[in-house]
Amino acid sequence: EILTDCDVKEDHVKAFQARYNDCFGKDAALLPENIIDSGKYEIKMGDTVLNIPPDRSHLIETRIIDGLKYLLIPVDSNAEVNGFPVIV
Repeated sequence: EILTDCDVKEDHVKAFQARYNDCFGKDAALLPENIIDSGKYEIKMGDTVLNIPPDRSHLIETRIIDGLKYLLIPVDSNAEVNGFPVIV
């Protein structure tokens, strides 16, 4: 379900399921804490990488605006880019 929710192609999901079942058995649980580093929250988009403290990851939101996917991060009075304040 996670792969499908992340828009992974159906044939890739089926291939993953088959390989997973071969390696671990059909009823083996796939626990997120075993495959995700909870000590970091990293978003990669091509050559761009955003590192967010895990305790602040709830601030990141995705939206589709005019047909384009966006990541939204609320800006407060302490926001800076390269040491310069973000003026809203």
